[in-house]
Amino acid sequence: MSSKIFDTVIVGAGVSGLSCAIELKIENIENILLIEKSDNFLILLELFIKMVKELINIGVIKLLTLLEISLLMVD
Repeated sequence: MSSKIFDTVIVGAGVSGLSCAIELKIENIENILLIEKSDNFLILLELFIKMVKELINIGVIKLLTLLEISLLMVD
């Protein structure tokens, strides 16, 4: 069995784990291992995305872009 060395290991592929992996990738860190215990992770992620979209649609969550935030700071 060959071994592989990772720059970063993230335990948990929930929202925080995925966000962390994305940010690391943006910072050009390539060797990332993301560990998730759930076999049905993709189904749970799709459900989470649908729930967030619905919360945005009914106005419970307000999603702002960086441009919108910067314009708020100017006022």
